[in-house]
Amino acid sequence: MILHQANKVSDYVQQHGIETSKTQSIPLNVPLLDNPLEESVEHLQYQKICGQLQYLSGTTRPDICYAASALARYNSNPKKSHWNALRGTLKYLHGTENKQLVYQAIDENLLKHISVEAYSDAAYAGEKSSRRSRTGYVIHAMGSLVAWQSKMQPTIAISTTQAEYQAATATVKEVLWIKNYLKELLEPQTISAKIKMDNQSALRLILNPQSVTRAKHIDVQHHFLRERAVRDEVQFEYCPTDRMFADYLTKQVPLQKFKTCIHAIERSARLVIQNFDEVTTSIPEFSCHRASTSKLVVEGPRTRGRSRIEDQLYRAVAKDILKSGSQPRHNSAWNTEFKLRDIDISTPGCLLLMIQPVDKTPELISEDSDFGSMHNQVSDEWPMDDVHR
Repeated sequence: MILHQANKVSDYVQQHGIETSKTQSIPLNVPLLDNPLEESVEHLQYQKICGQLQYLSGTTRPDICYAASALARYNSNPKKSHWNALRGTLKYLHGTENKQLVYQAIDENLLKHISVEAYSDAAYAGEKSSRRSRTGYVIHAMGSLVAWQSKMQPTIAISTTQAEYQAATATVKEVLWIKNYLKELLEPQTISAKIKMDNQSALRLILNPQSVTRAKHIDVQHHFLRERAVRDEVQFEYCPTDRMFADYLTKQVPLQKFKTCIHAIERSARLVIQNFDEVTTSIPEFSCHRASTSKLVVEGPRTRGRSRIEDQLYRAVAKDILKSGSQPRHNSAWNTEFKLRDIDISTPGCLLLMIQPVDKTPELISEDSDFGSMHNQVSDEWPMDDVHR
């Protein structure tokens, strides 16, 4: 299933005269400041565009969620710089109007054990005038993006720990609602929820009820996190800052960081194997399900961009799949051995493995293969002679 609003984005762009303007690679590329001496602009048109951006950001465009929320704060008295930033966000939409959310069907067996994963983050005192912090989170259910938010916190936090703690509170509330909804809808045998945070002091405050000496000022409403953790309704886990994919929802980030976050939250890592049937993998980080009679999807951990570790994981799981495919399978009409013919990793987060049957036990890629020599350095155990990027 694909969700997009390309037609509506195109209408907004034409309506505001942006169709001939140069596109922008990031929703916000200038800081938003509140200068009382700066020239004001007409607020009705500004409010109209903000409303359109907020509608898009809440439905199919999580990439502009922070921009829409931050720009809407100046609805009552927008300045010239805010107006230019608003038009910049429209220029970004003009260049990415075909962006879409993709949801893939999964095997019914996977519905018995559902996993919900969330990234929770906060920008401490990011608002210059009120010094309030901002909460940002993204939530995946069964590997697909289902919820996201960028919102100013209602109370002022006096430390980064408190800001992250309050952000986790908002995230847990949404995660628990999603868990209850999935329980009623799908009736799974088990459903787990994991929340990742990049602030270790906030994690200690949640997981260690004794560490309250310097946290008595935190509102009691936020301490229900501890209760949920003790009940094992949610699990909390540390996540390094460079892998915190909710970071772009709390503040303006550089272009490369923004692209990394968007790629990570919009798709999970997948291997798509063509012309293969009824295979399994014993590597615990990955799970298989058949998308059709001729296509198998292997889902694994999302990783930050292309990396040596990701390549090694993919190659390990592909080798395991090929090994399992060489054995007779239950209720299968074939008993054929396979070898890897080619790999395509041109699409971020996705690999396409093309395989072919052989008459004898294959070597995955022989040294005299005509594919060249590009990835011998990736794995001595399984040399890859060619990878098309």
